[in-house]
Amino acid sequence: MRDKEPNFFPENLLDQLRIINGIKFTHREVDILAFLICGRAVKKIASFLSIAPKTVENHTHNIMIKLGCNSRESIIDFIEKSDKLLILRKYYATLLAYASFEKSLNEVAQLTKERTFSCILTYWEEQDSNLLASSLEKSLNLAKINVSTVLRTSSQSLESLCKESYVIYIMPKNQEGHILDRQESALLSKYASSRVLLFFPGRRESIEVLKNFETDSSLDYLTQNCYLLRTCCKSV
Repeated sequence: MRDKEPNFFPENLLDQLRIINGIKFTHREVDILAFLICGRAVKKIASFLSIAPKTVENHTHNIMIKLGCNSRESIIDFIEKSDKLLILRKYYATLLAYASFEKSLNEVAQLTKERTFSCILTYWEEQDSNLLASSLEKSLNLAKINVSTVLRTSSQSLESLCKESYVIYIMPKNQEGHILDRQESALLSKYASSRVLLFFPGRRESIEVLKNFETDSSLDYLTQNCYLLRTCCKSV
């Protein structure tokens, strides 16, 4: 089963792992499962999750009860026979990546603690956008950036958007074609100093559309995992 995009944030994979072969697992049990199948020892798991080794053992015991087994090897066998092995491995990798990301955000917060930063996070009522907006808001807050969220219900022109300062705009699927019209390429350059970030989460077709833009030094591409960021700013 192909996991839903985007998947940089661990919680975006979690829903696919709460039920494995008909058995329900808690969020923390999913964490433990991910570490177990990657061969991590109890102390390492406890250190990463910031919990006591005894707590890890308790969660592992609860997993064994649910599976009707009595060993870590049996837990691993269960996962390997399910259709969730690859997703769990990806979840584990995502946990590691996001932990590093959070560390960087905390470092940013220390560097900017003498100043106040804020931005507007704009998104549309879509399942993927809602999840992404929630994850982005959490991340920005870790960096001590004040976030105001705006749930849009009607169209907004690119020119109107760019008049606002410090905006992260999560593009809706049904609006990309309009706002990415080649004729509006000039507007992107015009408002390059407006510090507006257009966010295209996990949609490959957007990459092809953006490649058609006539770009200059003020317009950059950034791709990471399932994200494509279109930066209409020189700095934030």
